[in-house]
Amino acid sequence: MSPVPRVPLAGQVGGAPSSPDTAGRPAGLRGRWQAFRDRLLTDPRFHRWAAAFPLTRPIARRESKALFDIVAGFTYSQVLFACVRLNLFHILAEGPQTTAALARRLSLPEDAAARLLAAAASLAPVRAAFLVRDNLRQRRAIEQAYIAAIGQAR
Repeated sequence: MSPVPRVPLAGQVGGAPSSPDTAGRPAGLRGRWQAFRDRLLTDPRFHRWAAAFPLTRPIARRESKALFDIVAGFTYSQVLFACVRLNLFHILAEGPQTTAALARRLSLPEDAAARLLAAAASLAPVRAAFLVRDNLRQRRAIEQAYIAAIGQAR
């Protein structure tokens, strides 16, 4: 068996403790370049410049869209997790209910239940499922109203 390679800890360079005068400073040209790059990439002024400059605009947009997609995916998964954990979809399948009634059944404050319902309604799969069900209900209601109107006309 080969020994496990040793990873330098914070404040160590090459596995040995760094001296107090070099602690926190990047070592060598590569370290200074990385520190400069990190400072530049975290500077809000650079972000504004990159978003406005024609040559870097597509890169900035692509990177910001990718970051937004990651954050949105995390948020969507958390909303779905909360809905499944609270059996919200099973409760809603029983029929329409007020936010106050749902809040009581879910043991949530009313404002938290309203936020959860709004977040769940904004998710495409949830919205599609309810739209299909609602469209079928609306179609049936229209058909029944039409049949009733025809019956009254005769």
